[in-house]
Amino acid sequence: MIHPLKTKVDLHNQPTKGSTPLNYALLYISKATEPFSSDSLEQLAIDAQQRNQASNLTGLLLYSGTHFIQILEGDYHELNNLFESISRDKRHHSIKVLMGAPASERQFPDWSMGVIDISSNDRIDPHTLDLICAQAEGQPEATKIAALETLKHFQFDVISNTGAVAA
Repeated sequence: MIHPLKTKVDLHNQPTKGSTPLNYALLYISKATEPFSSDSLEQLAIDAQQRNQASNLTGLLLYSGTHFIQILEGDYHELNNLFESISRDKRHHSIKVLMGAPASERQFPDWSMGVIDISSNDRIDPHTLDLICAQAEGQPEATKIAALETLKHFQFDVISNTGAVAA
């Protein structure tokens, strides 16, 4: 099972052994332990792209200078293995899973991992991401919707005008 920190997350309708791999989507937010430099964020993107290509995972990561929002998509077992590793990563904390569920289709099918640093983006206030993360405690469903809308905004509208790293 996916373990954010020490809490299990139930991905509904998990596949049984021998079944056809199903698409799952996992959406989480977290807080950076310390600010990432441009070089550190670029290396994170390169590492994630290589790992995700090997595992047939896709997704997008937004970084505000203090918070992350990430959506990952792919096979349940591959996502589970990756998220266990992500949960142990000391570069972030306060991980909160907003969604973990089957997905009828991938939202980012052509991206092994898009990474966008919105802290230096002039088309969106990076505090938007911080506000979404702050909202997570009291309104998890509203947070999930806001996070998904923000990710889709970058996928379709802003990506061509940012310093995004997508592959």
